Amino acid sequence: MIEDDAPLGDMTTQLMNLAGRRAAITLLARNPMVACCIEEAARMYRKVGLTVNEAVSSGTMLDAGDRLLSAEGDAASVHLIWRTGSALVEFASGVAGRTRQLVEKARAENPAITVAGTRKHPPYMKKVALKASWPAVACPIAPACPIPF
Repeated sequence: MIEDDAPLGDMTTQLMNLAGRRAAITLLARNPMVACCIEEAARMYRKVGLTVNEAVSSGTMLDAGDRLLSAEGDAASVHLIWRTGSALVEFASGVAGRTRQLVEKARAENPAITVAGTRKHPPYMKKVALKASWPAVACPIAPACPIPF
């Protein structure tokens, strides 16, 4: 159990005495990609006291080197949240990008096709997985899709 007066951050923060120092974090695209769950990551950053300076919208197509999100604030807060926020964006954007590729290949063969995603997701990941499929215009619910394509 964590005590109320325990220092903020992880072991790196504590060993390097980062609390109280300023830091910045920027997430960049390594490859062309579809951004997803940027809003959720930005919310997580704000919850630990960081100021979000820039954030693209989910569904945005990015090239390698483009910024997804940038924030600044206390170094302890950056170290507390950076891995969780970047893992969420990486996972969701990967699903969104692969889904978009699948939809584009399917529609090259049949422009009228509907691509439907599964409703079976890893535990606690349903909302993330559904959001990740929507920017790629894949219907996440079959057979009654509420989104016209």
